[in-house]
Amino acid sequence: MLLNVLDWLTCFWTWLSQPENYRAVGTLTGLVTVLGSVLWWWKSRQKNLPHGFGRGGDGGKATVGGSGTALGGRGGRGGTGGNGGHGGGAEVGGDGSAIGGDGGDAGVPWRPALGGPSAAERLGTTHWAFQHLPKDEVGLIQAGRGGAGGDVEAQVETRHGQMSLYHLIRLVHLWSQGIISEIDRMQPVNSQEYWRLLREAHPEIALRAEDHVAECLRAKANGNPPVDPYQKR
Repeated sequence: MLLNVLDWLTCFWTWLSQPENYRAVGTLTGLVTVLGSVLWWWKSRQKNLPHGFGRGGDGGKATVGGSGTALGGRGGRGGTGGNGGHGGGAEVGGDGSAIGGDGGDAGVPWRPALGGPSAAERLGTTHWAFQHLPKDEVGLIQAGRGGAGGDVEAQVETRHGQMSLYHLIRLVHLWSQGIISEIDRMQPVNSQEYWRLLREAHPEIALRAEDHVAECLRAKANGNPPVDPYQKR
């Protein structure tokens, strides 16, 4: 076996040494170099792709140069669709306040991907501007909110009938941010199972969200503004 290998190497070296084969050797070397480069690029790219869940986005930087207040935006959740968005930075050079926007979620197949909430939500209900900002149908601030993605029309069965999962999980996110990621890690098969798992794990928050949406729908039917969800935090 060893002699056969040595004989083959001797023949190959003799072939390489022939002047008439120099061009073929150069072509072969170039081809090997190109293939090696492509393989290296592909392997390095695979290392950077998210496997399973992507990572959460980084929070935004906040700097204060004077006596003001700066709050950096929070990073979005990672998902099966990639990494979460980075939060926006905030900088104050003197007096005043600055708040960076939160990063949006990466997509997952069992629930809508939430865009970053309005940075104005972090001002607090006692801020003079809070009551004057436009609200949506469940009472959440609209100004400065990032757009949602995925199946934002998904409906789930609740004790009040069919409800928008998008509205429900945005309320859950407002009242307890870690719950959404907790249920995501269970990787439900669809929207209904997502809400079922959330109700089983955190019944108090889930039922509060269902009741709140039902109250807002009744208020809208009677021509009244939505119930304030920020007072329930």
